[in-house]
Amino acid sequence: MSKKVPIKTLLRTNDAFLTSSEKIWLYVQANTKKIALVVGLAAAAVIAVLIVRAVHDSRLAKALDAFHLAQELPPGEGQNDAFMAVGRDYSGTPAARQALYALLGIYLAQSDTGEALPLLDELAMNITPAEESLRPLLLATKAGLLEQAGLADEAMVQYKAAIALAGSGQGEPGASSEFLAELYSSLGRVALAAGQAEEARKAYEDIVFLAPSSFRAYTAQVRLAQLSGTVTGDGTPADGADAGDGTPADGADAGDGAQADGADAGDGAQADDADAGEGTQADGADAGESTQAAAPGPETQDNHEGHDHPAD
Repeated sequence: MSKKVPIKTLLRTNDAFLTSSEKIWLYVQANTKKIALVVGLAAAAVIAVLIVRAVHDSRLAKALDAFHLAQELPPGEGQNDAFMAVGRDYSGTPAARQALYALLGIYLAQSDTGEALPLLDELAMNITPAEESLRPLLLATKAGLLEQAGLADEAMVQYKAAIALAGSGQGEPGASSEFLAELYSSLGRVALAAGQAEEARKAYEDIVFLAPSSFRAYTAQVRLAQLSGTVTGDGTPADGADAGDGTPADGADAGDGAQADGADAGDGAQADDADAGEGTQADGADAGESTQAAAPGPETQDNHEGHDHPAD
């Protein structure tokens, strides 16, 4: 039996009577079992990959079919259970994620906080890289549910987390400023409900900074004015504050030349019981134009009729 020689050694051997192909053939003959084992393992690996891919594709197709069937069901518990089954039975597939998001939409439409909150946590915990941009939206949705449930402090935590992610650029492209302004508006509303006026003030100031020409900025400025006490809750000026249209506060000078009660009006009119400055006399005196003073009234007084008849 000939001794096995490594192929590298055999190829490097100087033999004038053997070509390179003949040397390779000699190596194959000497290592037939080893070569057959390597080729068999490689073929098995390829077959295994093909089988796994086929099973995976089949599972994806089945998951998609199940999702479409759930969509076709009439709204109700049956459809909810079908979406939940797709999410559980085909976990990790795109169809399963679509089914869970569809189920979340149903719970939100029904204001079913008890079912929506656990599902939101599950979606956020198992979020895929392709869905990472949705994380701020999931946090904001959870915050809204907590706010509806009256849990203002917990809602503020979720809104702040959503703001931190959206502010770092994680979120839907092109909508960061608008989305951030909406989040700050919600945060300010919850902060006011929780009695945290300073937190609300900061949120509304951020809205004005982010979107100064938007309607949210206008409402934020109104809220800031309310927090500073210059306007009331319905937008009217507070007592003691200038209305902004030239109308003075109560008891203050209007600034248009009119004086306080009992003072000279500055236009030639005198105080009560003084001469009017235009020939008209005070009460009880001759009016200078045949008009009687004191309790005037054409031809209505007792003991007096007409302009030319003297009193009895």
